Amino acid sequence: MKKCNFCKFKKSEIRYEDELIWIVNTKDKKGHKERIMVVTKQHTKNPPKKVQEYAIKKLIEVGKKIFNYVPAFCILSDRYSRFPNHWHRVASDFRGDDIEQIIDTPHKVIWIKKRWRK
Repeated sequence: MKKCNFCKFKKSEIRYEDELIWIVNTKDKKGHKERIMVVTKQHTKNPPKKVQEYAIKKLIEVGKKIFNYVPAFCILSDRYSRFPNHWHRVASDFRGDDIEQIIDTPHKVIWIKKRWRK
């Protein structure tokens, strides 16, 4: 089966993969040190709710390791998605060039550390 253009990831972009999802680096970091996304392997805008929940759970698990340099990161809805026909969610820290867009996008904050201490 031919992969869609969105699903053609290079091995170096993949941070996690299993039979349901990929977690990959985003192509545009928007000024962030790290910016990742989870993509379902189903080519649909609306995968089953259980798949979406699993994908977000894995994104949080991987994100806590990748974003260990900040106290929290966020998972963004697809409001400003460049891929409107494929389900995915982006995880980002709050230290990039797109903070206004992050604030304007429905998002969930994931706390890694309860208090930021030196």
